[in-house]
Amino acid sequence: MTSRTTPRPPPRGRPAAAWPLWAAGAGAVLLLLAAMALWARSGVEIYLTILFNNLALCF
Repeated sequence: MTSRTTPRPPPRGRPAAAWPLWAAGAGAVLLLLAAMALWARSGVEIYLTILFNNLALCF
């Protein structure tokens, strides 16, 4: 008489490779803020508006 065992489901939880995506996103936001500060000092606010409108279309 053989006993059948059901395979164990994989453990649930956060995937291990998720934090680099968050780190890359945070780095991109910080770079955008730095570029925004530099461009605003040089008086290029119109280009910033166009840039953020294009970014909003991507998301």
